[in-house]
Amino acid sequence: MEKEMERRKKRWRDRKRDGEIEKEMERWKKRWRGGKRDGEVEKEMERRKKRWRDRKRDGEIEKEMERWKKRWRDGKRDGEMEKEMERRKKRWRDRKRDGEMEKEMERWKKRWRGGKRD
Repeated sequence: MEKEMERRKKRWRDRKRDGEIEKEMERWKKRWRGGKRDGEVEKEMERRKKRWRDRKRDGEIEKEMERWKKRWRDGKRDGEMEKEMERRKKRWRDRKRDGEMEKEMERWKKRWRGGKRD
């Protein structure tokens, strides 16, 4: 037992001397930031920025906005938006009543606890 302890101490000192422990700590910090794995947050941000730039360049965003405005106006004119809101409220209440929301929350918690799973 003592031999094992000595070996571990020695190994720890060697690793500390080589700055390996600090590197390990940095890796762990990165890995757990926001519950996400190794630099996944940064990668995701880059992907989103790129996608946004590409869409902006193609004028896709402006088109999308126009479509939404038009749909909103058309829907509003028909009183469709109010109906949709009512439907959503009702669905939300029904789901809440059935305890489905709590289940959904649990599923989300589990999903994000161990980081993002692809």
